[in-house]
Amino acid sequence: MSVKALKTKNVKQGDRQMKRAKKEVERIAAFLGLQQTWAIHVRIDDLRADEHNPQRAANVQWPKNYREATIVFDRTFLKEHDDASLERTVLHELLHLVCAQLDDAMQENIGVSSYMWWTYNDHREAVLDTITNLMLLARDGGAGGIGVKP
Repeated sequence: MSVKALKTKNVKQGDRQMKRAKKEVERIAAFLGLQQTWAIHVRIDDLRADEHNPQRAANVQWPKNYREATIVFDRTFLKEHDDASLERTVLHELLHLVCAQLDDAMQENIGVSSYMWWTYNDHREAVLDTITNLMLLARDGGAGGIGVKP
């Protein structure tokens, strides 16, 4: 499996940012062992135009029961944020793929339009944020961390 860049709307401006995002996705996907089991595509778009989540940095989508995903990064986020922010965002989004089977089972059993799904979604996001923070803290040696660099 691999990480592939998908075309962006404004290719000239997006080339440098696409390379930066793709490189980080490749690095962290390899660390998490996802490159052996997932085909991961990277795309840049204008996610912040979404009035429901104007601060969205990225999202990941995958069809149920397939090991293929697309991570979409917000164009403005990539321009305005440093490598540490990109690393945190990529790790969080790739952790969604680690948990994909749970999401697929929840969607199948309760549906995405139910109150239970949105409650689950909120809790899942909080848990993935915590795992992301813990992994970065451990990597940096915080709290007696393990010092393993992804």
